[in-house]
Amino acid sequence: MIWKDYITLNFSKPSEDEEMKEIRSKRVQSKKRLSDCYSRLETIEICTSNSKIQDALLISKYLYLDILNLVGAFEGKEEVKTSDPESVSIDSIQNPDLKNIISDLKSKLNFTNEEEDSVLQNEGVFSENLYKLEKLIFKKTENPIDNYYKRIKFQSIGFSILFLVLMGLGIKTYLEKRPLKEDTLSLDVSESKEKLPSGDSMITVPSHPEKNWETIKIEFPEEKTVEVFKIFPVHQNKARIQLKSLKAFKADGSLAYEKSFILQNLDLTEFTKTFQTDQIYPGKIAIGRAIEMETIGPNPVIHFFPENKVQSVKSVELELRMTKRANKFPD
Repeated sequence: MIWKDYITLNFSKPSEDEEMKEIRSKRVQSKKRLSDCYSRLETIEICTSNSKIQDALLISKYLYLDILNLVGAFEGKEEVKTSDPESVSIDSIQNPDLKNIISDLKSKLNFTNEEEDSVLQNEGVFSENLYKLEKLIFKKTENPIDNYYKRIKFQSIGFSILFLVLMGLGIKTYLEKRPLKEDTLSLDVSESKEKLPSGDSMITVPSHPEKNWETIKIEFPEEKTVEVFKIFPVHQNKARIQLKSLKAFKADGSLAYEKSFILQNLDLTEFTKTFQTDQIYPGKIAIGRAIEMETIGPNPVIHFFPENKVQSVKSVELELRMTKRANKFPD
């Protein structure tokens, strides 16, 4: 079959007459005999590798006889049974191509030399001529029905692979393009850098990903002194986040602390000193834009360290926006 036959869409099975049945039967029988010959050749190789040279030579004779019977069966002759395969005449082989292969095989084999190199040479001769026989027999027994099944199998595998690839691309596209689900933002604080927030003061409030800028307010039951803000901005992987500002207020509503996260220059030294992140990568960096981050895990965390302790913090406001990592924020 040429490559065009493999991609031709034709599901009509060819009709099978008596001649084609005989050809297909020959193909099946020859395939079985070839498999047995290759198996015997492997046995010879094992014997040679274990220095059992006499055993290898003996099995080589039987392999030669197997090959003669393979050719004979292909031409419809009776099976030859003999303990001296070398004496079997090959003149009765009708097909000239088959006869040439067997003649070449017989002329190169040596069943008496017990040197390892000679046995190894026999192995090479067997391997080469078995391959030639296999190609010739399969070429002569090629038929429309076997080609039909071969084409259907090839196309079935091809369509299955194509389906899986398209399904994978569809799932990948869906996961990349679908909006973030409704989520929550959590904030915890600590009054000392030596002791990071442990969850005792954590407050969780709803957040709304995919909105534009959103100001989220977190209120504590009582005023706190804060040296570390621990922010869980979202609880989803593959999210893109921009954090614009953090404001802390006292109980009377007055401003206790304010920090803008809009980049004034490309020197990120300040941010590397005041930020520690987990499951977060930096995102796009540009002057005049809010700091951008991308989550790489389901529980991303930002530790923010203000320049000095912030006293009397009763509530915190975070201004931020979120979207899928595959999306881009408008400038």
